[in-house]
Amino acid sequence: MKLKKLLSAVIACFLMFSTPLLPCENLPIKIQAGAEEEYMPEDYNGLFYYKKYSDHIEIIGTVDKESLATLEIPSEIDRLPVTVIGNMAFYECMSLTSVTIPENVTYIGAFAFCRCKNLSSVTIPESVTYIGANSFHNTEWIAERRKENPLVIINDILVEGREYQEDVLIIPDNIKSVSDGAFDHHEKLTSVTIPESVTYVGDCAFSCCEKLISITIPESLTYIGGGAFGYTPWMTEKQKENPLVIVNNILIDGIKCKGDVVIPDNVTDISGEVFSTNPHLTSVTIPDSVKTIGRSAFSSCKSLTSLTVPESVTYIGMGAFAHCDGLTSLIIKNPECELSEMFYSAEWIKKPDSLVVYGYDESTAQTCAEENGFRFKILVDSSENVLYGDANDDKKVSISDAVAILQNISNLQKYPLSHQGKINADVDGEAGITGKDAAAIQMYDAGVLTELPVR
Repeated sequence: MKLKKLLSAVIACFLMFSTPLLPCENLPIKIQAGAEEEYMPEDYNGLFYYKKYSDHIEIIGTVDKESLATLEIPSEIDRLPVTVIGNMAFYECMSLTSVTIPENVTYIGAFAFCRCKNLSSVTIPESVTYIGANSFHNTEWIAERRKENPLVIINDILVEGREYQEDVLIIPDNIKSVSDGAFDHHEKLTSVTIPESVTYVGDCAFSCCEKLISITIPESLTYIGGGAFGYTPWMTEKQKENPLVIVNNILIDGIKCKGDVVIPDNVTDISGEVFSTNPHLTSVTIPDSVKTIGRSAFSSCKSLTSLTVPESVTYIGMGAFAHCDGLTSLIIKNPECELSEMFYSAEWIKKPDSLVVYGYDESTAQTCAEENGFRFKILVDSSENVLYGDANDDKKVSISDAVAILQNISNLQKYPLSHQGKINADVDGEAGITGKDAAAIQMYDAGVLTELPVR
């Protein structure tokens, strides 16, 4: 049984490492966001393939692994900045000896240069804020870095500690993030102290450290990746205290939960893999405080039949509901929620015919349901929920609602209105939200109008 659990953890971490980290509001480290349009891969001078988005370039793979020896990545292609080196982009380029990465790049994906055995020279600019799992594993360059310091640190990122030989780890004060899988399966670690400078601990960062009994976590830590502390004695003790393991308002584990689960109101984020493969989970109540749901969070929860995702949730990670074969009802209340392929799984061939996705007309939920072949039904707002004039959705009507409308008109991205707020704001008797709606609310607040909407 123990071997099966460890094997499951290994597979889970590999799947996490081999899928890209997607834009998410609470992540301090992320791929360029806001690029909706994507073009077909193109060849760059016979060196590599790249994918062009509306606002950036991602390098996705090599043209010729056998002959590529020296690589100088351009800072721009087609007048767009190169910001992302994708997962496995240069994997097993055996002839590659030197790589120069330009200043625009912020993200180096998992296994990007893994098994480039002759790679001895790498230039990484300060602009890089994310380095994925095993990006430079099995290269001469990383081997030399380990000799200099068993804690490999690049741009204040603790990339890995495979050769660290002590049982107690005190992470240096300057570190800002710990990469995915940095200490995965470390055989000696018993104690880890994370300093206040760290805000990000990646997927499976300390997973399967079988002797790890003590972890000091600062309040500064705002992102904890899926399985970051999974399959450790520390996690086992936390599960005994409460099957919902919560750290810094982040739900990081719920695999021991059974039946109907109510997530506490203080939780702001549900980490990746939290309930994954839990056979006893029948229902989950997600509070309005939750903003994000991590990748594979509910995957393979076979007994889960229905779930409502509140409007507060702005991001749902890849494969969050994959292999939920018993799921019949999924309600997504945020019409603009970033869904990031929430049903994705290469192995999920026969998806349930009974699943119905509910959301608003022209919402991201509708697009996702239709792309995955699920039935979609439009949510209809009840008039009981409408408080006309309450544009900022604070359950009252005041001059601040008029201000919220005017701010929204001036800068839609900076001052968005919630879905309910948009319904509440349209009060002037004409379709659409305009300055007239703000004026009507001002008149109502001043007592000139006695009721809203204007009839």
